[in-house]
Amino acid sequence: MQILGTITFKNSTSRSTAALLINEPNQETGTLYLAIQDGGVPYAVEIAHVTTPMAGEDRRFTLTDGNVLHFPTDTIPDELTPYLPPSASRWRIIHNFEQVNPKGMLVVLLLIIGILYGFRLSIEPVGDFAARLISPKHEQIIGETTLAQLDLLLFKNSALEKDAKQRLEERFKALLALQTENNSAIKLVFRSAPAIGPNAFALPGNIIVLLDEMVEFADDDDLITAILAHEIAHVTKRHAMRYITRSALLTTGAAVIFGADDSVLEELASIGGGLVLAKFSRAFELEADQQGAEDMQRLGLDPDKISILFDKIEVECSGNCDGGGYFSSHPSFAERRSNLDRY
Repeated sequence: MQILGTITFKNSTSRSTAALLINEPNQETGTLYLAIQDGGVPYAVEIAHVTTPMAGEDRRFTLTDGNVLHFPTDTIPDELTPYLPPSASRWRIIHNFEQVNPKGMLVVLLLIIGILYGFRLSIEPVGDFAARLISPKHEQIIGETTLAQLDLLLFKNSALEKDAKQRLEERFKALLALQTENNSAIKLVFRSAPAIGPNAFALPGNIIVLLDEMVEFADDDDLITAILAHEIAHVTKRHAMRYITRSALLTTGAAVIFGADDSVLEELASIGGGLVLAKFSRAFELEADQQGAEDMQRLGLDPDKISILFDKIEVECSGNCDGGGYFSSHPSFAERRSNLDRY
């Protein structure tokens, strides 16, 4: 069998007539051959990637040598299927979908939306269940590996005075004493990162990083205590690990549905995934704000203290650092203040 089309050579825009040969005379059975007009003897080839044709476009096969074959979509026979990569099966679904009448298309779209919505609803419980299956030992390895990479790429040794560290460590211990589980396993590390600026964050494995730049920016031990209470809440609620497992589930699901090798669909999936994960992240921030405020109250400190941090950030950024957008990992300051009103 001969499948006629054209070929564009790697690093070139010119085309030549070509044909894929399947089980032709004197051809090895089970091997795909390519013949090029004025190109000499046919030779064995393998298809590495297949683009998904839409709206009547030609189907493009990228070979392992980088050359690209072009064929009309209605001339692809079933005999070629064994030689295609697994992801190529999706083109038939899309091609058939284009042939459905409007009413049928609406039904199919509603079914797809229902499946995706069900998947969206499953991310949270399934991702959190997966997080519970990860042992503390493995979570600690993840956290320590992440910290080691940050130390190598971004962090510097803390330059805080010894007495300042001791004061903050005492506040940290007071907060840990309020926790009911694994309080002794949570550790505070001091670092400096001018490239990042004022920040503090919780890593998997019960690690909280406080940057010198945040201590200097806050310039208030009570405010730093509120920040540490917020980060401790992230640790006790296992937000970092839950975010990782939810992200992995979403990425895996998108790869299964859209295919990991379809760049356009993968990009669209990543955008949608960013929206979903940003929503999860914002929920984690609000939960940490609430838990942090409760711990501050139990210490006899102002539970609304962290709002001062929001004020300072707004002044520093002239109102351009507020969160709350669809892709933002943090809620808006207005939403966070409203969340703390009860305290």
